Amino acid sequence: MRTGARILILHWDEYALMALERALENCGYCTTTTWSAEEALRLLGRESFDLLLVSDHPPAVDAGRLLDRMKTAGLSVRSVLIPNDGPAAPADLLVA
Repeated sequence: MRTGARILILHWDEYALMALERALENCGYCTTTTWSAEEALRLLGRESFDLLLVSDHPPAVDAGRLLDRMKTAGLSVRSVLIPNDGPAAPADLLVA
C-alpha cells in the first residue's frame, strides 16, 4: 500500500502517462491517471489529491481551460503544467 502524496496525472500520450505513473510510484507516490480533462474534473470532485500533473497539449488537454473550470467548480489542488513539448529543465514547469 502506497502512503505517499496522491497525484492525479493527466496526459494525452499513453506512453508518457505510463512512464510518469511508474516513475512516481517507484518514488512512493500514489497515482491516478487519465487521458481526459472531463474525467480529471470528475476525479477531482470525488477524491482528494495533493497534486495535479497535467500536459498542456491541445486538443486532448486544454490545461488553461481545465484550471478555469476547476476554479469555477471550487476545486483547489496544486497543479503543475508540462509544456506540450515537455520540459527542457525544471524551470520550464509552471506551477499553478
